[in-house]
Amino acid sequence: MTDRESFPGVVPRRKPWPVLIGLALAGIVVAVLVVRAARAPQPLRVLVAIDLDGKWWEGSAPAAALADRLAARLTKLGFEPVRAGDPEVSKTLERARSPEEAARKLHAAFVVTADIAPATIEHKLAKGAYYETRAEAPVFVQHIDGKRREAGTLGTFGGARDRARALEVLAIALADQAFDAVLPALIADESIKEMLADRQSNTAPQIYPARDFVLARDKAMKDANDAWEQARKKHLDGEQGPHKPVYLSPAGAHDELAAIGPGGALVATNGVRPWFSPDTRSLGWIGDLETLEWRPLSGPARQLFRGYNLFGYPHAVGERAVLIEDLFGWAKTVTVIDGAKAKRVRVDPEHRFVDPRLSPDGKRIAVWDRPTPTAAGSLLVLSADDGSTLLDVDREGGHFDGFAWADATHLAFLHTGTDEADDGRKLVTDNPKVQQGLYFADFTVTPAVFGKGRAVPEGESWAMPVASGDWLAFERTEGATAIALFKRSDGTITARSVPGVARSPSFSPDGLSLVFELDNEIAVAAVSGGKPTFLTKNVFRDRYPHFSADGKHVFYETIDEDPNYPDRRRLAWIAAVPAP
Repeated sequence: MTDRESFPGVVPRRKPWPVLIGLALAGIVVAVLVVRAARAPQPLRVLVAIDLDGKWWEGSAPAAALADRLAARLTKLGFEPVRAGDPEVSKTLERARSPEEAARKLHAAFVVTADIAPATIEHKLAKGAYYETRAEAPVFVQHIDGKRREAGTLGTFGGARDRARALEVLAIALADQAFDAVLPALIADESIKEMLADRQSNTAPQIYPARDFVLARDKAMKDANDAWEQARKKHLDGEQGPHKPVYLSPAGAHDELAAIGPGGALVATNGVRPWFSPDTRSLGWIGDLETLEWRPLSGPARQLFRGYNLFGYPHAVGERAVLIEDLFGWAKTVTVIDGAKAKRVRVDPEHRFVDPRLSPDGKRIAVWDRPTPTAAGSLLVLSADDGSTLLDVDREGGHFDGFAWADATHLAFLHTGTDEADDGRKLVTDNPKVQQGLYFADFTVTPAVFGKGRAVPEGESWAMPVASGDWLAFERTEGATAIALFKRSDGTITARSVPGVARSPSFSPDGLSLVFELDNEIAVAAVSGGKPTFLTKNVFRDRYPHFSADGKHVFYETIDEDPNYPDRRRLAWIAAVPAP
């Protein structure tokens, strides 16, 4: 009898290796899960890897300033940015071949990237230098297991007497813009939306503040854009003139009508982007880079310039344009644009240029030189090629009342002198009893000269001259404001009375009509006389009208209060109506 037969109730001994294999496999699975969990991205961890004059872990101070400011704001709202200061973090970033590779090694679920190459211009001074900086680039947000997506565009400028400080100013402004673009992109990511939708999630409450901020931001942005659209609709509905205008400006614009040409209206922008402040939780704005562009009545705009701090109204003749840039209060430039190529022909910290006007041949620039915004200044004529001074007319104790190019080589200007205007000074008129005179600077000779001025009729005051062929037109004040006409060939003066206050006259291309602002409306009248015809009728301010190059339309600026920033900003749209 065998042992099994002798002890039938005893369980036979099993071989141990199947159990050991099972335990080993379970151990492997656990190990894999542990390793995978250790390597898994932390769902709220964000690596800010923005290159601004280098990356922050490579020693770039502006990149560090941007990353620190952005990280601080993300942290406050529940995210967990990778922070500098840990040697292992720095070592990982330095060794990684890409931000995405670094993000994986640092267990970051998201990576924020942008390649910002700031343009820096150094201006040599008598003592030291001044640096201006500018940058513009898209910013991207990527979940480490997803595609890189563009979140927005960063663009701003700065200036300082130290390059490091100029870049720091740039970085701080870019950080604010980056936050405004990056946070909504993070909250919109599918992984974050799933987390917020999971009621059992222990992590979701951590970013409720971020979710709530984005909801409040989105509502503020929608409300702001809706308010602009409603303001423009109300403005359009309020127009009771013969034709409804066509607007050439976005609803939230503050645009300036600089000139007219075959390309349409030359428009200088002064736009802003609404910005919901994380500090005050209120609506503010970020200033956009400014542009100068041709806008036709239909079709795409053609941009000539993109920069900052345009000062006064630019001007253009044909394909040549001129504008003044304000370099952060440190200096002014005279910038000439040929086609799409801009050249600063003069950078001047001593003079305060404003309102340049090109001669009809594009060779000369007449410009005011005012020491302060409200002070009387000198009249300068500069070379459009190199910015050199061709003529400097001092106000001699009086003041200027406007200028216009009568033709390519003659500049007409108005000057009001003092009681001593006939004491031998240059700016004297043919009637010593009259203080205001009309003068013509002659550039057919070098240096340019001007002689005794033609006296403005006693009791009258002229301003804002414009020219067409043989004619000059002026705002004319004699009790009320009307239009004065001066014929160069014979010196005759004609007054055109209008029923109200007339400003800013402008000739039609054929020289037969004048369009002007009349009691805040736009009106047109024949040069030969007759009753003016109103082109607009509303309760708003319409100003600075110009005929289109073909004479078929009239462009003008129309002004309204900004509903989003009352008492701080105005809306200004470029509008057009058919000419009669």
